[in-house]
Amino acid sequence: MTLEEKIKKIIEPVLKEEEVILYELKYEKENGENYLRIFIEKEHDIMDLDTCVEVSEKISPLLDKEDPIKEEYYLEVASSGREKTFETREDYKSAIGKYILVQTSELISNYDELVGYLKEVTEEEIKLEINLKGRIKTIDIPFKIIEKAHLTYKF
Repeated sequence: MTLEEKIKKIIEPVLKEEEVILYELKYEKENGENYLRIFIEKEHDIMDLDTCVEVSEKISPLLDKEDPIKEEYYLEVASSGREKTFETREDYKSAIGKYILVQTSELISNYDELVGYLKEVTEEEIKLEINLKGRIKTIDIPFKIIEKAHLTYKF
């Protein structure tokens, strides 16, 4: 079992209790210091600082007790961020119904950057509902031409 897998197993009950999802876990060295960075998000709500603090305060003693990391390190629990980039199909699936921005390597409807509501995710593509010159339209965007996609704000 890898270090990351051990840590996930230790913190999983707290994440479930706090109703948050583990977005990313990193153990890394930076400027001679070790950092365990845990990025979390809420499935159906906006993340807040209080949630990050609560999760941090609950997992810290668990990590101290189980001691999966033998050297000294700093624990950081943070939100994955509103505009986090989607890396996997699961990231896309978790964003169904949400407002996203998609940048493509090829033009779609004369645009290489589209914003709209993510409606569906298949093996080959996503379906995005956009407002194109006042008309609501659903377009298919193949994964192979997506350069970057993330949640965004609607103004």
